[in-house]
Amino acid sequence: MTSDQCAERLMAMRDKLFRVSYGLLRNAADREDAVSETVRKALTQYTRLRDDTRFEAWAMRIMIHECYTLLRKKQRELPMADLPERATPQNGETELRESIHALPIELRLPVILHYMDGYALSEISAMLRVPEGTLKSRLSRAREKLRHALTEEEVS
Repeated sequence: MTSDQCAERLMAMRDKLFRVSYGLLRNAADREDAVSETVRKALTQYTRLRDDTRFEAWAMRIMIHECYTLLRKKQRELPMADLPERATPQNGETELRESIHALPIELRLPVILHYMDGYALSEISAMLRVPEGTLKSRLSRAREKLRHALTEEEVS
């Protein structure tokens, strides 16, 4: 794989990288930082990739590590004020998005990768380095928590 091919493949999966970062990071600037750092690392380290068919999973794994790195840095920071980050969407997806963000990371990430990005369970299993059975149970728990949270909000 050449540098140009690597750059083309990264640009093709740019939206997926942003969706994954959106699932892990709340701040838009942090999401942009994570994506740009992922692209930088992938472009400088693509020669280490042994199998070109695993490029997307490899790049997604870099993205997940970058998001976790930013989350660790954020834990050490003290927020100046709790200002709203973005305007409320008008299309009624607010409850679902907030419910997904309320999930623990180990449940949230499989939901985003599977349902929003359309990855197969085997691909997600490789990205997250967990057995498929574990992944299936996490998805099941996440669906149950989302179902409970969304029906609870409707009753209120």
